[in-house]
Amino acid sequence: MALFGFLLIMVGVFHLLAPEAAWYLHIGWKLRDAEPSDGYLMFLRVGGGAGCLIGLILIIAAMVSSHS
Repeated sequence: MALFGFLLIMVGVFHLLAPEAAWYLHIGWKLRDAEPSDGYLMFLRVGGGAGCLIGLILIIAAMVSSHS
């Protein structure tokens, strides 16, 4: 569970710091001369922040459950 949390945090940070690159890796490579909308970039940032938060919760839960 902690490993999944760590991976979720890594993907979330990538989406927070480089939403244009995340858009390109997900959709942009399929399109010619297209740019992401501001709304989609904001969606990627919000999703990245949520992913970081969920990943942190998973890591904390794994630590708590391993000590019980």
